[in-house]
Amino acid sequence: MTENLYDIAEKLGVRTVEDLHTPGLLGGYHEPTGTIVLASGMTARQYRSVLAHELAHALHKDTHEECNSAVERKRDLQAAEWLIDPEEFRRVVTAYPGHAETIAYHLDVTVDLVHAYARAHLPAGAL
Repeated sequence: MTENLYDIAEKLGVRTVEDLHTPGLLGGYHEPTGTIVLASGMTARQYRSVLAHELAHALHKDTHEECNSAVERKRDLQAAEWLIDPEEFRRVVTAYPGHAETIAYHLDVTVDLVHAYARAHLPAGAL
């Protein structure tokens, strides 16, 4: 069972806007205002993955200054846990071993979230 991202946003009191115009940046969380800003024009798969990632930042009340690669990996894992059904993950990984992009497509998430989930749930190097 995957989580409804809008229910999570509501519980956290976070509002989302599509108004990000920073090249190369798909989303951001602004802790002082409790706002997630998302780039427009993303695919549905990107949108839900980025929104989940930014909601993970909101859940932990991350500030921009606190974020580093370790924090980003943790937030990717939280997003993946919300979006990826464990049984579906096992089925798709078995069907497409070693094909992260195909796995991501079938799970309707980004490759980054597939890798985060795999690091937590598969033996090292299994994907």
